[in-house]
Amino acid sequence: MVDDVAGNRAVLTDLLLPLDFDMREADNGRSAIEMAAETTPDRILMDRVMPVTGGLEAIRKLREMPALSSTCIIAVSASASALDQRACLAAGASAFLAKPIKVEALLAQIGQLFGLTWRSAAGAAAAAVHPDVSEPIVSPPPHELVLLQTMAKKGNMRAIRSHTLHLETLGERYHPLARTLRRLADGFQSRAIFDLVSELQARAER
Repeated sequence: MVDDVAGNRAVLTDLLLPLDFDMREADNGRSAIEMAAETTPDRILMDRVMPVTGGLEAIRKLREMPALSSTCIIAVSASASALDQRACLAAGASAFLAKPIKVEALLAQIGQLFGLTWRSAAGAAAAAVHPDVSEPIVSPPPHELVLLQTMAKKGNMRAIRSHTLHLETLGERYHPLARTLRRLADGFQSRAIFDLVSELQARAER
């Protein structure tokens, strides 16, 4: 993953690590070229605009290296214009994604390039919303639900995992919810988390 913004790298790393991808990060094109020469990655996510060496130049240089001439490179850009896409593909990119990157689009692209077929965790949302009766989930204060819903919409699993520690400090009755959220976040089940939070909000309004 090549991006000069640490937060952007963190979001994608949080997504792909739980799926058993071995991740490496670089904060500019020059570092990416050096790292790729040493590790020969299977796939590269390359931001277009970066300091030191930009994404387009880095892609061109990678294509000149025999070991990386056919490596799949996904170009990433804040601009989704047709001109921008053509520039990335002309430089040698295998595919193009616009920022902010949508999780579904990224996984679809990776699946296509790797020849993978994704399977969702069947019943994850149902298991979360209807937990074992021996460990009932208690709804936290309304403002906590709003925060969790916002995090789930953004797919920010790192923030959700961190927030579960805060929920535990609010009282032991919230520990089952915190454990459930951590389990779903570890599996990057943002939809299941959103559904769980929505169900808890509906309960609170009854």
